[in-house]
Parts: sequence; C-alpha cells; structure tokens
Amino acid sequence: MPDPAQRYVPAAGRDWLTGSYDLTVAMSMRERAWRPELVEAMSRDLPDGGSAVEIGCGTGSLTTALAASRPDARITGVDGDPKILALARRKPGAERVAWLEGLAGTFELPGGPADVALCSLVLHHLSDDAKAVALSHIAGALAPLGVLHVADWGPPRGPATALGARALQLFEGREGSQSLLDGRLPAMLTAAGFARARRHGALRTVWGTLELWRAQR
Repeated sequence: MPDPAQRYVPAAGRDWLTGSYDLTVAMSMRERAWRPELVEAMSRDLPDGGSAVEIGCGTGSLTTALAASRPDARITGVDGDPKILALARRKPGAERVAWLEGLAGTFELPGGPADVALCSLVLHHLSDDAKAVALSHIAGALAPLGVLHVADWGPPRGPATALGARALQLFEGREGSQSLLDGRLPAMLTAAGFARARRHGALRTVWGTLELWRAQR
C-alpha cells in the first residue's frame, strides 16, 4: 500500500496539465522576475566542481539554467513523474543534467551528498507530515554546511495576493499550502535540522506571494 506521506502530485497539480506547465508558470508567476535570481543565488553557494540537486524539478527549466551557468558542477534533477522528466530531457542543455526519478522523501543521489539543493514549488503539494519527511531527507542528502534553497508560497501581502492564494487552494486543496501561507516554513526548516533560515525575496503573483528562502544544514 502506498505511503500517503509520499503521495505524488504532478507539477501543475493535475496530470492533464503537465504539458502546459511551462506556459502556465511563465504567464501567471512572473518567472523572469525570480528564476534568474534563484539560479544566481544557488550558483554563489555552489563550490568549484561541486554538486547541486533540484528536488521536484518538473520540466527542468531551473535545473538546465543552473547547469548552463555552472558547467564545472554536477547537476541532478529529481522528479517523481516520468512524463515530466521526459519533457525535461528534451530541453536544450538537458544533456548536462543527470535526471533521476524519485520522490522528495526517498530519493537517492548516486554521486554522494550534494552541496546545494533546491525545492521550487514543491512543498505546498505535500501534507505537513510529508514536508517534515522531505525536509529531513533533503538535509541528510546534503554535505555538511550544505545549503537548501526553497521557492514556494508565503503569507499573502495584500488583498489581491490573498485572493490569488485562496483561488489556488480551491484548485489544489488547502492541506499542503496552508502552513506555508501561515508563515510556518522557517519553523519547519529548523525542525528538519537547518539553521540560519533567511528569506531573501518575495514576489506578488497571480496565485499569491512567492517567497525565496535560504537555509544551511
């Protein structure tokens, strides 16, 4: 019987939307305003010849961008959906990435611990119990003093973003996102063994406020 803590949710929330995921993100989430910043932040934390992993990489837009910016590093993209990994493997620059099918709470990195990890728009799909499992597993997959970057929903800033967050919950359910909207991510990071959690970005989007966080193992 499948573990409910490892229930897989496709990147777009519904399997039939997988093919339009990139277009949806581009049109509704202002990705050009935050994805380059996130890639740059990860690159700064990545040592020469180091390794990075994106958990829940989806179609691999961030993963391939990081690989392009750091050809010296070993980059891995992990996702639980073979269909979306097939899309990722067809993107320009995908040959620079090692693509791995796996879930946030159980994946294994064949090359050993990573220096940097990323969870982008993943945690809000998980129940709070599954968030705890995933974050603890990611901490264990990082080298000592390794860094985790998180891009996900935070407390709404203003009535428009509050309305967008509510619309997203009506579409995806509130179980996964509510704790993030309540501002509980820093406490979850601490409980999983991370330190010095710091928010370094917040952006209003159609679906609510997207926050960028950095924490160190």
